[in-house]
Amino acid sequence: LPPDPLERRRHHPLPPIAFWFRRLVMFAAGRLRLAGISAAVAAGGIAAATIASRPANAEAPSGLDGKKVVVVGGGTGGLAVAAQLKAKQPSLNITIVEPRDVHWYQPMWTMVGGHLGYKAADSNRPMAGLIPEGISWKQAAVAKFDPKGGRVVLDSKDTLQYDALVVAAGLKNDLEKIKGLKEALDDPACPVGTIYDPDGAEKTDAMLSKVTEGDVFFTHPQCPIKCGGAPQKVMWLWESAMRTSGVRKAVNFHFMMANPTMFPVPKYGEALKVMADEKGVNTCFNTHLISIDGKKRTAVFQGPNGKEEKSFTFLHVAPFMSPPDTIKQSPLASPAGFVDVNINTLQHKEFKNVFALGDSAGLPTSKTAAAAMSQAPVLVRNLTSFLGGSESLPASYDGYTSCPILVGDGKLILAEFLYNNEVSETFGSVMNQAEPSRLMYHLKKDFFPYVYWAACVKGQWFGRNAFFEPRPWPKVA
Repeated sequence: LPPDPLERRRHHPLPPIAFWFRRLVMFAAGRLRLAGISAAVAAGGIAAATIASRPANAEAPSGLDGKKVVVVGGGTGGLAVAAQLKAKQPSLNITIVEPRDVHWYQPMWTMVGGHLGYKAADSNRPMAGLIPEGISWKQAAVAKFDPKGGRVVLDSKDTLQYDALVVAAGLKNDLEKIKGLKEALDDPACPVGTIYDPDGAEKTDAMLSKVTEGDVFFTHPQCPIKCGGAPQKVMWLWESAMRTSGVRKAVNFHFMMANPTMFPVPKYGEALKVMADEKGVNTCFNTHLISIDGKKRTAVFQGPNGKEEKSFTFLHVAPFMSPPDTIKQSPLASPAGFVDVNINTLQHKEFKNVFALGDSAGLPTSKTAAAAMSQAPVLVRNLTSFLGGSESLPASYDGYTSCPILVGDGKLILAEFLYNNEVSETFGSVMNQAEPSRLMYHLKKDFFPYVYWAACVKGQWFGRNAFFEPRPWPKVA
């Protein structure tokens, strides 16, 4: 970025609240870093951490010159890991494998579909401009993983040998698992949308803007998905928008949840259920979508009492999701299809030179950008130790994730938790994070999109630790 703050602002325009908050954070963080004490900054995955007093590569092992690291996936986790690896060990030969020519900031799609003023075009950047300097980019997809041979075969027929492999391939939408869903989404006149792709997010915003009466449904599937809170975020945003526009009394809101509660962490789930009751949102638990008839505007749900057909004015669908088929069909996969890694070290259980993070990793935590940002420095630390010949891995991931739940009325509930749904809050000592906050809303909406492009994908954001690499590292159990 240009060194002058005003010049930076011209390159990356920020709403005033985000611009001045960023300056305040950087000033405070600099002062705290000099003092060597802990600081907290949180919003949609910004959390507290111990400030480093040494440079990031002070303990990086030597003897890694020319070793080959292949990173599969140019999403949030892949770019962050590649950039951090290169910063710690410039001599590594790193290649990113990513077929797309654009990178998407997917958390913004909720705000696109939720009528917060963003467009899908605001959520992407050219991939070529995000590949860190000194790192190669293969614009291709993996056709086959061969961990025994230490290589990946690409759909371009190229073969890449590696000393270490990082899998950060994300999840794909399995539209075919709900009969009629793809056809309904592809039909511009059919009132079915999803915020899990950019076109679907814009369709959701356009269609719901026209609703003045009837029944609107929001679904949550029976599987792990990207940001498990997103299906209800878009619902809360539209419930608020319709109250503001004066049509809410004529519109019935229905939340069809395949899980038994509003949210897996009881503290937040209970607060959200109270909110649903107070706002008159009909909730159906242990209920999932089976099929859609776009022409008839009907959907079939499977619930505790069997199948039931519902007529809808608009239907928002969170589709089934899974890792890419090349992962599910490879030796790397667990029975559930995710990369089978140790949940603390992020190292594969069988193939020790393979690591994984993000949505495609088999980790029992919510799949969010905040989780990937917290996993990245752990993976980098452990991978460099492995390549340096260490038999033990020094860093441990505790399952930290953050789900900033937009709840309408310009407010947000910041859910933060570890493995086993253990609450782990940044601001818990000064506020009840299960209560909607206006400050957190603006950090999510206005500030964090800037941080994502300015720091996250550049490897300069360390999850809970914000701009500083975590130290000391948690010990591996």
